[in-house]
Amino acid sequence: MWKSLPAIAVSILFFGNGYALDNPSSVKTKDISGRRPPAGPSVTESGTNFGPRDLLLRNSDDFSDRSGISKEQVLEDLAILKYALNNAYIGRSFLPKGAFAGLIAKIDALADNAGPSSSTILCNQLAKIAWEVPDYHFSVYHYSARCNSYSLKPQYGSVGGNVATQRELPWEISHANAGEQEVPIVAITSFLSSEDKKWAGLWPELQKIKDTAPAVIFDLRGNGGGDDRTAAKIAQQFYGQKFPDPVGFFAFNKDPAAHAISANSYKIKEKRLLLDGQPVPDYVAERCRQAIADLETSKPGSGVGGNFPPPPPIDPILLWKKPIYLLTDKSCVSACESMVQFFESHPYVRRVGDNTAGMMTFGDSGSVILPNSQTEVNMGRKYWKRRDGRFLEKIGIEPTIRVPANSDALQYALKDILKQK
Repeated sequence: MWKSLPAIAVSILFFGNGYALDNPSSVKTKDISGRRPPAGPSVTESGTNFGPRDLLLRNSDDFSDRSGISKEQVLEDLAILKYALNNAYIGRSFLPKGAFAGLIAKIDALADNAGPSSSTILCNQLAKIAWEVPDYHFSVYHYSARCNSYSLKPQYGSVGGNVATQRELPWEISHANAGEQEVPIVAITSFLSSEDKKWAGLWPELQKIKDTAPAVIFDLRGNGGGDDRTAAKIAQQFYGQKFPDPVGFFAFNKDPAAHAISANSYKIKEKRLLLDGQPVPDYVAERCRQAIADLETSKPGSGVGGNFPPPPPIDPILLWKKPIYLLTDKSCVSACESMVQFFESHPYVRRVGDNTAGMMTFGDSGSVILPNSQTEVNMGRKYWKRRDGRFLEKIGIEPTIRVPANSDALQYALKDILKQK
């Protein structure tokens, strides 16, 4: 059952489209057990019940494109998917009314009409269903077959590419002229784990910017998200204080099945890095071990949730009082959008470009690999409701200065700097 968050908690980490609470003991907690109806058991064709461990990555999972999948194997994949959705997916309780029931009905219809198939066919059938769910994090993908639910998203005109010229680091600093002023551009192409050592050099550079720059531009175009604790740390530097929380309510699925798909997300990352001949960061294995440990100790149907108290007023004396620009586009997703939200209350911030993607309501995604088709389905374990009540999934955050398609948001920001006193 869903439980309220214990007031004695020291911290709760919202990893991936979320952030660490500095003072969770002040959170107004709420029992939300009624939001989550009992899940019916999923069974195989032979009548065997599934359990959380059936969701874990298997040694035989090789992400291969498989042909000749039998009807029985298709039905098994769909049954495992339904088990994951009913037990691991936070959207079961918090999608807009009727959306989850509609998702299950479409999977049932697929099962009713099942026949021999292949990885490509089944994956693309599920991808079409996934794209219709009002949750941008909910996605279907195949490592080897031509299948990705994100390929179904509408195409938008560009507002310019990120100015970063390298990908060794997730950030890069360059400069551009706005009249006679030299303005730093902090290009952030992704939000790797905040534990990654690649962030170490950023913090002294931001302090130099605060000490000397007439303005700053953060280029977030094309940023695919990740761990937004770094985004929170950046925002706090320019607020000079704890920034107002954009979230008014949260929920976190802690069912054993939810921990299983969380473990998978790290195990899949590890396996694919090895397949690509890349090193595996230590934190990947450690987080996988922690998720497995949580699976063993958690209880079915468990979860926490609560309301955030009203934010304290901003102290204007502590703010960095120079223009701050965020360049955004439809490829700024998840943790990237968290950074945009964190800066929403800063009076010196302007957003320039296009709407963000709208991948901010659900998050901390885990994964399940369907064993016969090797289709990967990703689903969130956490839910955030904005304080203003707006549901922006697949809509995104609007810019302050909207840039016409096929124009460069950077040039619009530089021109706007010239207008500031």
